[in-house]
Amino acid sequence: MTKGRAANWASHYIDTHQTNGKFLPTDTWVSFKKLLEKTFDIRKTKEKAQTDFAVLKHKPGHFEEYILNFRMLVQRAGFILEGVENPMLAVDFLKGLHLTLRVKIVQQKNPPTKLEEIINDARSFDQSYYQSIQWKDRITGWMPRPVPHTMFTLRTTFTP
Repeated sequence: MTKGRAANWASHYIDTHQTNGKFLPTDTWVSFKKLLEKTFDIRKTKEKAQTDFAVLKHKPGHFEEYILNFRMLVQRAGFILEGVENPMLAVDFLKGLHLTLRVKIVQQKNPPTKLEEIINDARSFDQSYYQSIQWKDRITGWMPRPVPHTMFTLRTTFTP
């Protein structure tokens, strides 16, 4: 517990459970052990990563962030097979991509099948799209603007 997340947790625990260099009388080894197991239970971390992975989506303009989150969650969820590329990862990566990027990748003459090829193609399409926006902005002054969202509030009144 001297490095990384464990060191931060230990430091926080000591700061919050000590007064004048002594632990509080309510702190017992059993309570400490339960808290430690709850905090660092690998099964919970793996389950959360699998849940987060299932709902991971690419938001336009955040492609590199999507790649980082995808790779991190794949690692934490335990989906990496040693020495072998998991073919389902490429499918899952495509599922999470924004529709316009996904369509461009899938409708190529020779669509990529490996994860790294898909990532490289998606990165290329994403960069060319944003370069074209910059070009259009310089030439015409055009820039896509977000459409303001309106929210309607349904109010119900009850009369006795």
